[in-house]
Amino acid sequence: MIGLANAGLDTANAIKQAAEFGITQGGQHLAALLFTLAEVNGLGLEAAQGLTLTEGYYWNLDDKSREFAKNSSRGRRRCRT
Repeated sequence: MIGLANAGLDTANAIKQAAEFGITQGGQHLAALLFTLAEVNGLGLEAAQGLTLTEGYYWNLDDKSREFAKNSSRGRRRCRT
């Protein structure tokens, strides 16, 4: 797993280059830590194949997110963030 802790065009270029140089085809996986789903769509399927993406989450956003937080924090002292 290769974690990309850069952002914006730097991340997009790193992902494209990894695909171009066969890094992902060789079995390595990429994780884009500061990359949005819209940016993934802009890369195209070939470059973004197998990419792991992180997304922000706020537990108290709405009823569904509060229910998810409640269910996922059972047995813990506090909500996950």
